[in-house]
Amino acid sequence: MGNQSKPAGKRDGSPQGGANKENDKQRPVEFRIDGAGRLRPQPTEAEIDEIIKLADSGRFASGIYNWCDRWCDRCGDMEKCFLYAQQELVNSHGQKAGEQDFVSEMEYNFAVAGKLIERTIKEQEIEVNKDEADRTLKEEEREERRFEQAACLKLARKYMKAAHEFFDEYEQARHNYKSELNLSFPDNDIRDDLEVLNWYHTFLPVKVWRALSDRAGIEKEEMADVKELMMADFSKLIALVEKCFDRSFRAISAIALRREVWSGQALGGLLCPLKLADISFREEFGLPERESG
Repeated sequence: MGNQSKPAGKRDGSPQGGANKENDKQRPVEFRIDGAGRLRPQPTEAEIDEIIKLADSGRFASGIYNWCDRWCDRCGDMEKCFLYAQQELVNSHGQKAGEQDFVSEMEYNFAVAGKLIERTIKEQEIEVNKDEADRTLKEEEREERRFEQAACLKLARKYMKAAHEFFDEYEQARHNYKSELNLSFPDNDIRDDLEVLNWYHTFLPVKVWRALSDRAGIEKEEMADVKELMMADFSKLIALVEKCFDRSFRAISAIALRREVWSGQALGGLLCPLKLADISFREEFGLPERESG
């Protein structure tokens, strides 16, 4: 990510960190193509050292980022969040937050995870059974195809598409207003609500998919104590999805009150798929019906 020709940070003079920095200087830089077709450097061994040191610092609440909405600018727990600190570390290596899209960030995180797994396998001399790994991968792929058939996920993605179309039309209206009248589009009173809609419309289907995946993992887990921990985290994930729905409903209602001209076709095109996705999600996970009003 970004220009990372130099090894990341100092390693307090530790032999391992120094060795990895020397290795990073000697080996050719590896690259990957991100989701937007851009050439990005792979994370270096020195960067992995930095991330491990950060994780071992004892500063963070365990797994707090697993049930958050990733809206760091509006979060009061940033200092407790390892994921936020990791991203700040990446930014300090030259990748500004605004220069990457969500997909590119996820790809980088997967690349880091892959290197951490490779290092663990090497350090602990773990023998990998390729046949067993292939079977596990095929089983996971079958499960993922099953998740794709879930009505709640299909409807969440339908809502996401409707919201995309709404924002395309909104941006076109802003452009026309500026070009034809040479005035700024009058949206100050609804800007916060539009920002909420914009944030959660892509986030929602991702977390619905995660809920389907985590539930499957809980069902397969055989160790009672591990299953108990997984279920505790799962309840927080379900609460997060409900938050996505709640805030989206409130934002649409607030905009409709201030923009009666939008309350018909434009906002109706959002409200209908959102309601259907909410109903389907509640049915899928055995949640009570949403209270009217």
